Amino acid sequence: MPLLKRSFYIKCHGDECLKLAELIRDKTPVIESMNITIESSGLRIDMYGYKSDVRNAWMHIKRLVSAYKSAIVERRGLREISIDFLVERIGRTFPPRLLEFVIKRKGHKAHIEEDRIITDADLDEIFDMIKKIIEVLDEIRFSVKGTACKYFIVASTLLANKSYQLIIEGGLRADILDKDEDGRIILKKEWRSAVDHILKVLSSANKYKRQ
Repeated sequence: MPLLKRSFYIKCHGDECLKLAELIRDKTPVIESMNITIESSGLRIDMYGYKSDVRNAWMHIKRLVSAYKSAIVERRGLREISIDFLVERIGRTFPPRLLEFVIKRKGHKAHIEEDRIITDADLDEIFDMIKKIIEVLDEIRFSVKGTACKYFIVASTLLANKSYQLIIEGGLRADILDKDEDGRIILKKEWRSAVDHILKVLSSANKYKRQ
């Protein structure tokens, strides 16, 4: 079967083109050669390979683009992002309500409607937050008891930009956290108000150090 070269075009603009190019590079089946060029009004995709492979790759790309465009809808400065899309891109599940809380506390708009999160936060920033949430949850899963306590430690870690170890140490000193009979960390108050408390404690400590 002879090899052939085909060119395809996808309309997009600005950051959307960058995201789509990354998605296509990561998720498209391997063919002999594929080159993606970002142009002013879209992506040009040059493929070289066997006819059936090029056809299958292009059908796959069209499905990827359709799924992306339905997963992320831009409206009046807000993005409606499918939570399933975020899970698929990250490759792990995560607690959406915790992500919503962190996004809000970082100064963005955010709320969850059914299976979508609606926010003005940048998509790359959202991915970074999710990865950090998963990283901290993995680190504390055996040493911390209870979902609320884990949410407190994760949210405080991200919002204070400190290590989770420092959050735990500060929480114990401030009587926000305690240890049970098995030595696991437990939370002594409602987790959202506990986040406010530890952030104030850390802020006061930083001010004291600067004086």
